[in-house]
Amino acid sequence: NGGFVAFRPPAPGPSPGGGAKPLATMSRSDAAILLHPAQLPAMWRWGLEFLSCSRAEVSWENTKRILRLALYSAELLRQVGEEAGVEYFRRARGCLKIYADQQSLDEAAKQQEAQVPFGLEYQVRNPAQCLELVPALQATSHSLAGGIYVPNEESGACYEFGKALTQRAVERGAA
Repeated sequence: NGGFVAFRPPAPGPSPGGGAKPLATMSRSDAAILLHPAQLPAMWRWGLEFLSCSRAEVSWENTKRILRLALYSAELLRQVGEEAGVEYFRRARGCLKIYADQQSLDEAAKQQEAQVPFGLEYQVRNPAQCLELVPALQATSHSLAGGIYVPNEESGACYEFGKALTQRAVERGAA
């Protein structure tokens, strides 16, 4: 997906209150989930499962599973890249997610904090600190409440990674 290795926010689609927003917006042409009324009869079983997984305790367990998988996958990606000597324009500079309002920033920070015991690292940044990390935000700094910075997220060229890894595999006898 564009070459960004991210594990935040590791939240499952079904979450407490998560079903209301897609339902409220699905009739819009730009909706994240576009569902036509004719599809509803075939979706009832999926819908019940979605609602079941939206319970707070189920959603939290799934969040922890997704985080563990994301952290494991990121570590494995680094190991494979290093062991195979793959060059894919890796940039390990972290990621800053910005917020325009304080309430959204506070809610996101609360979600992040609950995941720290499971391996997530993050830092809440005020607008000035966000500008230090990303000076290009200067033009929109007046509407910036702050951000959440995750230092161990990274980016790279997916195509280059796949191409180089394929070459290493062929060199070792893969077909």
